[in-house]
Amino acid sequence: MDPSQLLVRMKHFVRSTEKPSTSSVVNNEFKQARRTSFVSGSHVKQFYESTVGKEAFQTNQKKCTQDKAVKKLKPFTKLVNTAFNVNSLMKAVEMGKAADVEDILEKNKESVNCSDQFGWTPIMSACCAGNERMVELLLQWKPDLSVRDKRGQSCRDLASAQGYQHIVQILDQYIQDMHENTVAKQNPTNTLQVPSDSTTFYCKVCKQYIENTSMKKHLSSTIHNFHKASKRKMPTMYGIPESNKGFQILVKSGWNKEDGLGPSGEGHKYPPKTILKQDRTGLGAKRYQARVTHTLEDNSRKEARQKKTFKRDLKMEKTKEQRLERNLRRMLS
Repeated sequence: MDPSQLLVRMKHFVRSTEKPSTSSVVNNEFKQARRTSFVSGSHVKQFYESTVGKEAFQTNQKKCTQDKAVKKLKPFTKLVNTAFNVNSLMKAVEMGKAADVEDILEKNKESVNCSDQFGWTPIMSACCAGNERMVELLLQWKPDLSVRDKRGQSCRDLASAQGYQHIVQILDQYIQDMHENTVAKQNPTNTLQVPSDSTTFYCKVCKQYIENTSMKKHLSSTIHNFHKASKRKMPTMYGIPESNKGFQILVKSGWNKEDGLGPSGEGHKYPPKTILKQDRTGLGAKRYQARVTHTLEDNSRKEARQKKTFKRDLKMEKTKEQRLERNLRRMLS
């Protein structure tokens, strides 16, 4: 085949019957414009309008109508920090803010026995300030009055040092009432089961019939208090100072002093007694008394030892006697 005829066949194109879309035309024009060194504003405008006018960008979006129920958001509430702060309680007690103190104690009942870095409790601060109203308010929450600060002083000692005798009387009355309630719970049979308007009744504490007096006068009499005090148990003495940290931790945890040592109260009440072996007579030859404390230096049991004499000491003593004898002769001659 002749090459010229092949070239004619290759140049014979068939035009499409479909009309080119505006977007394709604009794209072709924009491509042609990009090939040139300058892009006119009309080409950019046509390209933008053709792109925005496509169906993909003409979707009908649903509009929010007012008929639909709008969810009401709950008002934002800040979380209240209920963490207990010792300084805030001590400051409220010192300034006499009874409402703030009650609010803190209602949220944290155990905070009535809390202590700051100096070992002071809220009742100590109130007693030292002489605030009678605050002291009565704190006593309603049953604080521990036996707690001492780092200097070994209790709330009663602080009030007495400041000269607040009315605070001391309030504390003494509170301690007496608490002790009477404890004794009444431990010994319910000692209560007087007699009508109050009777002039003659039997007192189980005194173990006798009381006549011609009222029950109130008899309970405050010296005879009744003497019989009552004779049956009162002596407080347990552990030999541990109340300023001891371990002792204070036990008391704050709710430990009863009349029970044994330890959180469960099943330990020793008193220190165990021991026996020290101080001789070589053998075991069982002599019985020694068991004691809590031992005094090793017992002067009553020491035997007087004879002082050892040396040759030099004898010579010095003899020389001294000769000197005294010589002086005596001179004085007499």
